[in-house]
Amino acid sequence: MNEAIHKSLRYLLNKRRSRPLAIAHRGASAWANENTLGALLVANSLGADMWEVDVHLTRDKVCVVCHDSNLLRLTGKDICLAEADWNTIRKIHLLGGGTIPSFADVVTLALEMDSGLYVEIKGKGAGFAAWQEMKKQKFSYAILGSFEKNMFKNYVMLIVNFHFRF
Repeated sequence: MNEAIHKSLRYLLNKRRSRPLAIAHRGASAWANENTLGALLVANSLGADMWEVDVHLTRDKVCVVCHDSNLLRLTGKDICLAEADWNTIRKIHLLGGGTIPSFADVVTLALEMDSGLYVEIKGKGAGFAAWQEMKKQKFSYAILGSFEKNMFKNYVMLIVNFHFRF
């Protein structure tokens, strides 16, 4: 295994030696609307070490945090993330409160809260965009994952060469 990966795993394991890492699925989605900044803030206040978030790209290639590729379940409106631009998506209010955050805003909040991220890559190109944003903000307390076996195919070496903060 690559030394950078070993370092990142050691960091994660040493962060909370007395207990397992607590990873909040879509933030504290039982207390606030899933994958919103509010849900992430609540997760942090409840003691979560990391937040699991899902990422997609908008039509104009902005990396956004949302589990579904379509906003119907969350807004009642049939809007596909990949077919709408960020300026439109950012203004849409979710039925349970909150809005769809950009991944950049989530990374900024994670840095402020000293929280880690488990980034579930949902949409094509979203993993690379997320990695670029983390690199831009010098954020390294993260794990990228996907249930799609080919999602990492084109940029796995970029992730392996990610610079961790040790």
